[in-house]
Amino acid sequence: PTTVDLLGERRFELALAHSPIGMAVVGLDGSFLRTNRALRTMPGYSRKTLENLTFQEITHPDDLESDLTLLAECLEGRRRSYRID
Repeated sequence: PTTVDLLGERRFELALAHSPIGMAVVGLDGSFLRTNRALRTMPGYSRKTLENLTFQEITHPDDLESDLTLLAECLEGRRRSYRID
């Protein structure tokens, strides 16, 4: 990795760790690869518990269809990321 790559990764790590907004890195299967404290405090799950769940399992049923649509757009390359409130 280049210095720019390493600096970008460091900035991401700091943003994830210190953000007051819940953030997660999610795998293609919906599994939580990384979460921050703000995300874990919202549903009250521990890091270990979230590691054994998928975002589909903790998403409210009324929101799941739109969330899966946004995910599909990411996988198709039409979007780089998305956020839900």
